[in-house]
Amino acid sequence: MSDSFRFRRFVRAASAAAILLLGGAGHGFAQSAVATGGSGPVVSIEASGGEIAEAAASVTVTGRARAIRAAGALLDVQADVERDLQVAGAEVSVAGSVGGKLQAAGAIIDVTGRAGGDVNLAGAVVNASIVTAGDMRAIGARVTIAPGTEVAGDLWAGGALVSVAGHVAGDAEISASVLTLSGRIDGTVTVAADRIVVAPGAVLGGDLVFQSDREPEIRPGAQVAGAVRADEPKTWGGLPGWATHLLVALFIAGAILVAGIVLYLLARGAVQDGAAAVGRRPLASAALGVLAAVAIPVLALLLMMTGLGAPVGFALLLVLPFVLLAGLAVAAMGLAGWRRSDGPPGFGRTLLMLLLGGVVLGLVWVVPVVGGWLVLVAVLVGTGAFLNGALGRLRRPAII
Repeated sequence: MSDSFRFRRFVRAASAAAILLLGGAGHGFAQSAVATGGSGPVVSIEASGGEIAEAAASVTVTGRARAIRAAGALLDVQADVERDLQVAGAEVSVAGSVGGKLQAAGAIIDVTGRAGGDVNLAGAVVNASIVTAGDMRAIGARVTIAPGTEVAGDLWAGGALVSVAGHVAGDAEISASVLTLSGRIDGTVTVAADRIVVAPGAVLGGDLVFQSDREPEIRPGAQVAGAVRADEPKTWGGLPGWATHLLVALFIAGAILVAGIVLYLLARGAVQDGAAAVGRRPLASAALGVLAAVAIPVLALLLMMTGLGAPVGFALLLVLPFVLLAGLAVAAMGLAGWRRSDGPPGFGRTLLMLLLGGVVLGLVWVVPVVGGWLVLVAVLVGTGAFLNGALGRLRRPAII
């Protein structure tokens, strides 16, 4: 039996198992979608006071509604909502007033207007310019709390790039790679970030408590009424920071070893092709890895919103972590220097390369500041290389 045939059988079996395992949940979602009245790929609703629950490729809601629950690849809500608003999609835009909680999730989130309750936002890019009587939670790769934002309660925010230019009446807890504060925060600001910038015009009414290797950059014209003080990083289980990093490094090496052994048994040829591609085509592999990491969740979301495609969408979400883990193992083998010209490695040699690559990536992880980013790059390169090898195997004619 050839590697190509073995890999095809593995893909078909894994896909079927995932769909069967998640079929019950997918069926429930499909029933929900039918019950809420999904009527086509493009839906436009003029609300007149009732509750709205809708899922389609593109959803637009205007008017007045008691409550709204909606999902769509393109989602635009320009309505006044008496109670709660819950929306999810690839691109989400909300403008209007919400009497209760506002919850939005997607790739791109743009929220304006007013909310009577808490505001919870999660996406790749999050832009908020809203007045809320409750708390705000926002997480994403880039989070912008724009001027004009008024948060009556507390703010929790996290992301790679976080900017707070609005007003927070309570406390703020923020985790970021780079944080820029240019608004007004009345309470205590607690920050964990690589770089903290308190821009001209910023007003902090309480203490600025930070966890960072660098002192906050407090620019001329910024005001901090309380103390500026460093806080010791919180540790896991009471362990010192170096021990925590070491445990994570050992976990990474162990995960690489286990994943590599499983892949060697189930998809040996694809792994070998992928490991060779890590050294030969790293940029192309990274591009394919980024595309997969972004496209698979979006495609899964779109499939789940169709109702009938929900089982496949759930299966894709289930498969994604395993694909990324496979990418980590392939990256480790590539770093260990395996080349196609070396010939197919046996189990012992594969084990040695996985151990060597796992140790290298584990050591990279403990490098301050950049270590985590470098491991992420390795995962993306390895994922793209693995997918390239897998697709190449699927395209080859099977020889039994």
